[in-house]
Amino acid sequence: MSLYHLHARALEGPLDAPLRDEVRVSQTDDTDEAERWMHLQLDAGFTVWVYDHGRSSRLVGASDFRLIGHYRPRAARPPLARRPAPDPHHRADPPTRSAG
Repeated sequence: MSLYHLHARALEGPLDAPLRDEVRVSQTDDTDEAERWMHLQLDAGFTVWVYDHGRSSRLVGASDFRLIGHYRPRAARPPLARRPAPDPHHRADPPTRSAG
């Protein structure tokens, strides 16, 4: 049983008719090899999930995989948007009265 289980998926286009839908998997016991494989997939536009073995489950058919990493290709990452932190001492404007 391998120490690391790596899953990669590239999905482009609408879900009902994707232009690209590829899945790649790999297994290894070597941390350096897992990292190399992960970077190759990211460079090819894949999102990568890295699993190891957590505690085994007593449930029949349950997986003992534990997610230890989730990586997205740089092109898929949204740009960082800096929003100013709200002022904790800001008071809302008093409600306006109707002239009636």
